[in-house]
Amino acid sequence: MLPRLALVVAGLWKSRPRLWLAGLSWVVLLAAYFLIFLLTRPEDAPRLLSSAFFNASVFCLLASAVLAGLPRLLGLQPVFIQLLVHIAAAVLFCLLWYLGVIILLGWRDGSLSTGFIVEPFGSIAFAWQILQGLLGYAAVVAAGYALHYRDMARSLASQNAARQPAFSTRLMVRGPDGLVSLAVADVVKVTARGDYCEITVSRRSFSTRKSLTEIASGLDPSQFVRLHRSVLVNLDAVISAEPAGDGRLTVHLHNGDSVPTSKAGARLLRELSI
Repeated sequence: MLPRLALVVAGLWKSRPRLWLAGLSWVVLLAAYFLIFLLTRPEDAPRLLSSAFFNASVFCLLASAVLAGLPRLLGLQPVFIQLLVHIAAAVLFCLLWYLGVIILLGWRDGSLSTGFIVEPFGSIAFAWQILQGLLGYAAVVAAGYALHYRDMARSLASQNAARQPAFSTRLMVRGPDGLVSLAVADVVKVTARGDYCEITVSRRSFSTRKSLTEIASGLDPSQFVRLHRSVLVNLDAVISAEPAGDGRLTVHLHNGDSVPTSKAGARLLRELSI
């Protein structure tokens, strides 16, 4: 039950990260303010809970507005313009938070006869509220930037993945009794033989009229390496390689074949080694 619930929560977090961030922030702020207020005046718990609720709720509403407007701000490319906007927005954020809290407290403490009793905070409380607002605004903006650049990275990754060519997993070749489907992973090597190519699977070989270049274009280049202008080898089929003189190598394959490389092919194999 718990693992399934964790998967559901993780899925919701991935699909609605900003909503979850706002909700989690509200819960954390509500608990933090209530505990801090409770330490100062433990005898007045109900009123302290409403004070904590007002502080956390107004803050999260303003934070949601900041996160919603952040993408448009990011469109202002010059950093100094963003900085100026953030300075003005931080001041406005603090003042609106302060006004929202004292108005809600006045509504709570008022009555039908007296109406609102809006009392400003003292100088120390006001300075503390403004400081909290500045720090809170900075935290919200930092979280917003982090989410924005995470989304950008995911978008670029998905675009790059979409641009990647789809490599073949099977090859259709002609055999003695008709067409044969070969798993690309089972191919040991592909050898050019004049006007046709020979595809070797273990100790069996199949012919095709396609050129080596055409076949190579449909195979994963990180898996199939051209060791010679006429030979393409599956790296999974390579057992060992030994020097053959003049900068070349002789590559031994698991089906018992040996393939001589060109200098470029030997250099490529050495680059792939760790």
